[in-house]
Order: sequence, then structure tokens, then C-alpha cells
Amino acid sequence: MSEVTLYGFPRSVYVQMAGIVLTHHEVAFAFHDLETEMNTPAHLALHPFERVPILRHGDFTLYETDAIVGYVDEVFGSCRLTPSDPQLRARMSQWMSAVNGYYYPYLVYHVSHERNVFPQLGIASDEAMRCTRSKPAFRYWSASCRAVISFCSGLG
Repeated sequence: MSEVTLYGFPRSVYVQMAGIVLTHHEVAFAFHDLETEMNTPAHLALHPFERVPILRHGDFTLYETDAIVGYVDEVFGSCRLTPSDPQLRARMSQWMSAVNGYYYPYLVYHVSHERNVFPQLGIASDEAMRCTRSKPAFRYWSASCRAVISFCSGLG
């Protein structure tokens, strides 16, 4: 089997997600920490938008977490994480999209980065901005909790 390498940096939730799926499928992989290479030509050669994670499987390179997770699940999945039922698969995609579009930008970037990442990098935290920017995420979270309860009770 071709060698698998996951590129990123350890604190990224998206890199962690890709690593969890690789581990779930018992895929042996190397980890290449890009922390010191971010926004360099080497990084740009792997990802045109200079983000993480990136997966290399032999001579095939793929970026974007959803694409990586789907690829790993299909190629290495003896016990698939993706439902075979179209409606359940669509619901899974819906939740993944909601997390990426609504929760991550507010809760992870504005809350976690301000409190954890920026101080680790020597950047001052702006608590007032963090509070202002995180408020929409709590509205989304509340709506999502109602949707989950509805879905789990068979109403949604």
C-alpha cells in the first residue's frame, strides 16, 4: 500500500479530525508538522489556500477535511463512518456543513484562538472582540440543540 502522510499542525481541530479518521481505520500514516512552513512556497504547493489539513497518499494529494475524511473512509473503510442510507448521509453532510459554516468561525476561531492560540503565538487577546464575535455561535448552538432533539425523537 502507498505511504500516507497527513500534513498540518497539532492544534488544528481539522487536522485532528483527519487523524482520528485515519486512526479509526487503522491506517499507518506519517505526520508532517507544517507549523514552521505555514504560508511558504512549500505549503502553497500543497494547498492553494494555505490551510490545513492536507493528505498525501502515494502520489495523490488532497486538501479540505471533508474531502480527506470521505476519501479515507472510502479507500480504507472496512467499517465505514459514512452511512449508506442517502437520507442519513445527507443529514451527516448537513451537520458537517453546519459545524464548518456556523460553529467553527465563531467558537473555535474567535473564542479558542483569542484565548489559546494567540497567546501561545505571542499575540495579545482581544476579549471584547471575542465576546462580540462569539454571540452568533450561541444562537446557532441553541437552534441546533432543538434540531438534534427533533431529529433524535423522530420528528426531524
